[in-house]
Amino acid sequence: MALDTTKLSIATHKLLIIKLDTGNLYFADRHLTMDDHNFYDGRLRLGGRDLQQLQSIMEPKQQVSSMSLALDNKDAGLNDALAATTWGNRNVEVYVGEGTALASYSLLFAGYIKFPDGI
Repeated sequence: MALDTTKLSIATHKLLIIKLDTGNLYFADRHLTMDDHNFYDGRLRLGGRDLQQLQSIMEPKQQVSSMSLALDNKDAGLNDALAATTWGNRNVEVYVGEGTALASYSLLFAGYIKFPDGI
């Protein structure tokens, strides 16, 4: 079941899946463990412009060709993953939804990490 946008108040989360050669990396706007046992690290940071971008994507008549997102690496927790594998030109998916079942999320964007300048 996809995201129900008819509710008056929706506690949504944003999910980011980066598909690397070594496996997928999972990020969210807060720490989430999903029903499929994948842990989404709460490193996804969305500023005001990013939220506006997501809201405009949710309009069914709009299609977005690019998106900018940021991951919080203040603790250097991503350094090993950045050094160990290639992130550029890898597929990404962005979802918005609620709860812990990926089926409750809607795919908002599917694309790739721009390289260079994307990391």
